[in-house]
Amino acid sequence: MLMGPVFITEKLEISQFLIGVTTLATIIATIIGAFLFITLGKKVGYNLALALAYLLWLIDMLLMFFLLRERDQAKWLFLTVPLMGTASGGSLALARAVFASQIPPGLECELFGLFS
Repeated sequence: MLMGPVFITEKLEISQFLIGVTTLATIIATIIGAFLFITLGKKVGYNLALALAYLLWLIDMLLMFFLLRERDQAKWLFLTVPLMGTASGGSLALARAVFASQIPPGLECELFGLFS
């Protein structure tokens, strides 16, 4: 948790203001991603939509690995971080939906307590 901000401020030399804007964009993208992937899950099935959210997460991690190596490539942060928010919001919402579909009747409280 500590290494991300240190990498962004020291290696990529991005100002605190731009970090705040990027964080806000990520939060908004997380909310949008949750709604997008739940809607997709209703159309194609929650398991497939969850797999697509994880695929988006993997693609974004590879993009970050290859695009964010030097200071002059910091502009890619504004693409990859909101994309990560979209994948994160979608995968969290869909994971709950898939988990809920597998719970036997009568054990909802106990098992959702473990999920949280």
